Amino acid sequence: MRSYRLAIDVFVVIWVAAMLTLGWLAMLEFDRLAGTADSLSGVAREESGLASALMPLESLPLTGDRVAQAERNLRATSTSTAADAEVMRGSLREVGRIAFGIVALIALFPVVVFYLPMRMPTVRSRLPDARGRHLTT
Repeated sequence: MRSYRLAIDVFVVIWVAAMLTLGWLAMLEFDRLAGTADSLSGVAREESGLASALMPLESLPLTGDRVAQAERNLRATSTSTAADAEVMRGSLREVGRIAFGIVALIALFPVVVFYLPMRMPTVRSRLPDARGRHLTT
């Protein structure tokens, strides 16, 4: 009976460790995925640089208005892309934290609901009562 309890104890420890590791790896993958937002930030910088390069062309006759409009559109797009990159980065990191939390809850739920109540009588039976006698369960 004691080896049976020990096997269950070892299984529970391995289960919790494996699930927490899985949650941690999922969180790291979401963080890595959030790093792709850096490439969007790079695109925003390039768009802004292109808009700056168009500014001298605004003085050209006949095309200056179109160049100015294109420059404004590029600046607006650059600002929007940079903002989207920040939102994406933050959202993906938050999803990673949520995924870790969900996996941790899934791992700990059976431990708290089934395993700990099953083990409590065993722990209680080893503790002495107020008079110094051991409890029997």
